[in-house]
Amino acid sequence: MSSSLRSRYSIKSISAALESYFLSNSVINVSRTKKDIMVPGRTAEEIRVLVQKWFAENDVEVIDNKPNYIKGRWGVGLATAPKYFQVSFLPTQGGVIAQTEGWIGVYGISEQSFSATALMGGIPRREGWQAMERLWSTLQAFSKTPSRFCPACGRSIMAENVNFCPHCGKPLG
Repeated sequence: MSSSLRSRYSIKSISAALESYFLSNSVINVSRTKKDIMVPGRTAEEIRVLVQKWFAENDVEVIDNKPNYIKGRWGVGLATAPKYFQVSFLPTQGGVIAQTEGWIGVYGISEQSFSATALMGGIPRREGWQAMERLWSTLQAFSKTPSRFCPACGRSIMAENVNFCPHCGKPLG
């Protein structure tokens, strides 16, 4: 920085200007914990009901509930930073991809990802990580496993009382 700029702007005034810019444009530190979970044999509505039940069992308040996702908040932010959880539902052939996201809201202007190993002031980040692991386990355990496979095409058959493959039409024998 040139000496003329240094004399015109103090570090404090530059810092204040940057903080004001970041606050007004909401671009301070956005980081989330993300993981996609494939849940075969289930519908988006079944996953939605499961996530709502998980939210209720874990005291996560639903703050947004749309057809393609559900978002919740755990904690009020007075004693500890609020933790946010969002699950989006992407139907695919044979099941649903549950896109999970979790983060801590810091003073309403910043987001931090959860962390299994956070130290010093990282207790909310570890709690959030542990909650995300419980959510991931719940989603994975909800998967329907195929009851059998077609001998002709090798694809999985989720329906139990069928005599013909729904994919290739060959007899299942």
